Amino acid sequence: MQLKEHLNTQPLISVVMATYNGEKFIAEAIQSILDQTYKNFEFLIVDDGSTDRTQEIIRGFRDHRIRYIKKEANTGIADSLNKGIAQAQGTYIARMDDDDVSFPHRLERQLEAFHEDPELGLCATNVELDQKEKIKTIGLSHQEIKMKLLFGNTLTHPTVMLKKELFKKYQYNSEMVPCEDYDLWTKVIWNYKCVVLKTPLLYYRYRKYSETSRRRKEQLRLCEPIAAYMFSKLEWTAIKNHDACLKIMATHEYTVNSSELNGLMKWLDALLEKNAKMKVFEENSFKTELEAQRLRFLKSYFSNRSIGKKVVPFLALELPYKMWILKYYLETYLK
Repeated sequence: MQLKEHLNTQPLISVVMATYNGEKFIAEAIQSILDQTYKNFEFLIVDDGSTDRTQEIIRGFRDHRIRYIKKEANTGIADSLNKGIAQAQGTYIARMDDDDVSFPHRLERQLEAFHEDPELGLCATNVELDQKEKIKTIGLSHQEIKMKLLFGNTLTHPTVMLKKELFKKYQYNSEMVPCEDYDLWTKVIWNYKCVVLKTPLLYYRYRKYSETSRRRKEQLRLCEPIAAYMFSKLEWTAIKNHDACLKIMATHEYTVNSSELNGLMKWLDALLEKNAKMKVFEENSFKTELEAQRLRFLKSYFSNRSIGKKVVPFLALELPYKMWILKYYLETYLK
């Protein structure tokens, strides 16, 4: 699809980047946006009070599309993004981080998706990691994204492009950092169509995981109310032990006893039954998602316990899950 560009008119896309002391990678990140095959965009870079060479590096780029916004005080990423979006002139907002690299066709491919589907409100993409870890490059439909948001954040923030109009109703919430993106997606998903493109269109630096791990406890604490909001929208909160089980899942609480573990397994079964009656999600897809969540939890639960503490909860599990755990350990330790 050939997209028409009008370089002398208002930009169609506003790329918004927040940065704080990003001198190490920001030049490469900026250049990857300036090298996009689609040219009709503005590039708002919000500097959250950097004290390193970030400002010098940004000002070294001589491109009229860059709009540099310098904040005197460091007030956080949510405030920075809201400030940038408030000044954006484009019809679409494309997120970008200061340490990633957008592939040359990223903006073009995402804009094509919006043009092909007028109902689309958010378009994310797959990513390529800077480590050898393999990722599944699968596209996600609106309903698949909604299912996954019940249990955690499934969208990679710097790949997202959104219609600017939705920010008339929603903003990033500073009180939800470092889950400000997950919080926003759970609001948007109910009113705008969302998709994830199968193609990786961004190079995502693995080092972010170490940054996230430093705030992991805070992140997991915030995941609980966000996931609770998702379930409240479905009106599925009357299920037995719902609040306790959701907290275990959302906060990755791997120290629960055998009784609580069995309760969690029954809760997941109850969710499957509830969906069969309510028909919110396609049954096979929802079953697959629940099984993935169940097995992810069991894998981490048994990996995080000493041998002596694994016996009782293992014996209390139903046979299919015992078989899966045995298979996992055999594959892991007999390699």
